[in-house]
Amino acid sequence: SNTDPNKPGATFDKDFLKELAVGAGLGIRVDIQLFVIRLDAAFPVRRPWMPEGQRMVKGISLNEAVYNLAIGYPF
Repeated sequence: SNTDPNKPGATFDKDFLKELAVGAGLGIRVDIQLFVIRLDAAFPVRRPWMPEGQRMVKGISLNEAVYNLAIGYPF
């Protein structure tokens, strides 16, 4: 085990899957000749930082949405 006392809880163990967050979303992408514009919206489905029993999201709330705007080169 490679532990670091400055980073408590930063090691992988057999229960690491319980600590994964899950999200779902959708987006739109505009591919122009020189660059790409992307707008995405995502919603949490599973929140591992919440107490046990409250980690799964029951419904979609716009207050919890995460919006991303990206402008970059096409790949």
